[in-house]
Amino acid sequence: MTLVVIAGCGDDRPTVETFSASPGDVEAKWLARVGTGPRQTAAACARGAADPVARALCRSPAPVIGGLDDLYNTLGLTVADGRVAAVATQSLGLSARTVSALNPRTIVLPRYSPLDENGILAAAFSRGERFVELVGYDPAANDFNFYLLAFESSDLLSERMETGWVGWTLYTDHDLEDTPLDCTSCHRPEGPGAHRRLLMRQFEYPWLQWGDFRGLPPPVVCTDETGASTLVDAGIQADGADLLRAIDGELGRHGGIPVTELLIATSGYHLSSFINYASRIAQGIDDVTCSAPDCPFSEPHPFPTHDVLCDQLQHGRADEPGGAWARYREQVSARGIPVPFFTHDLLDAAVRATIAADFDAFIAATGPGGDAFTLLSGLIGENAARAIGFLPDENDAAPALLAKMCGRCHGASTDQSLARARFDATALERLDAATAANVVDRLSLPRTSPDRMPPLRSGELPDWAIARITEYLK
Repeated sequence: MTLVVIAGCGDDRPTVETFSASPGDVEAKWLARVGTGPRQTAAACARGAADPVARALCRSPAPVIGGLDDLYNTLGLTVADGRVAAVATQSLGLSARTVSALNPRTIVLPRYSPLDENGILAAAFSRGERFVELVGYDPAANDFNFYLLAFESSDLLSERMETGWVGWTLYTDHDLEDTPLDCTSCHRPEGPGAHRRLLMRQFEYPWLQWGDFRGLPPPVVCTDETGASTLVDAGIQADGADLLRAIDGELGRHGGIPVTELLIATSGYHLSSFINYASRIAQGIDDVTCSAPDCPFSEPHPFPTHDVLCDQLQHGRADEPGGAWARYREQVSARGIPVPFFTHDLLDAAVRATIAADFDAFIAATGPGGDAFTLLSGLIGENAARAIGFLPDENDAAPALLAKMCGRCHGASTDQSLARARFDATALERLDAATAANVVDRLSLPRTSPDRMPPLRSGELPDWAIARITEYLK
């Protein structure tokens, strides 16, 4: 049995878990280093942000939040407020390695048309993680602020996780920027001083990774080798977030939202519309069209979903060498950025069929001593994990391995005041012997260590990759 305690703004009694969130429960250790409970929340609130997240969670007396419903009520993200919900079947965020159609991610948003500049916020949640990711727009600062709300619960993988929380703690992106839970390494890719961005790789239809993607019926308009438009008399079948029926039941809830609502939600459209309106307000361009990557507040690396799917229809595979997905992957992975999978389903086929039939039995079979991360990341097929960038390419030399697996957090745009700036994975010619030795040591730490690099939630280096990098750095 694992005893886990995170204090918060409420009942501080410890909660006993039958298994942890990750090997070594490293997230709790990272947050403990920053601070927990009312003192940390007060420190986060003392930054004086004027976004709707801060206004809602930093008021006095502190709001009582015992679950997602309470959080949504506190933030003004209820049905009565006109909120909308989206569900993702793949993710490239903090919870990327645990999100799939069997453990989807929910995002709750305000009604985006019209969108009040004083009410721009969103909340994202994935089971298996003891936190909710939040973002709010501060009109006074003309920037987006990112937050993590950590909580303690008596469950990790069922609907019970979404209620009965034992306390909560608020963290700003400033609090987390030198931890593996850092928001700004992705949301502020240009580095300190730049605007924070709202990210959504698949910004335009068809929204391959979202719960409403149920395929493309034929015919599909594609571009042939000459650049001319052509009709392809074939289609793609998918089932979106339909596995939620097997996991939670038709009348259940996921992420605090009724399953029935998530199944009919136009998820991709909802989120891309919200980001479009929010980015335009932040940029101050009113009704002038602004599409990624041209908006300074939105996605810098939009994914060419339509071209990728056309490759699949025209050539029988979406990952063919020289195709749209391969070109995109080569461009962004060199910067340490993970890549959306080239098809809608990243689950291992055999695992999908077995577990979808009885998800509760799958969880129960884990037994004491297991952890949610290993359980959920194991649902993603190895080929998908390697294609996305969670696992390295076997043909890569050591410099490429370091750039792809570490460059996102240890690169040229890293804030030089942070400890992690001492290692630049994209400029190995400047690496000194002491730092190289430290890198080798941290790559070799056990999976349960909070200091292991890269963090498991970002990616994992097998023994052969660690040996290749070690030989190169020594």
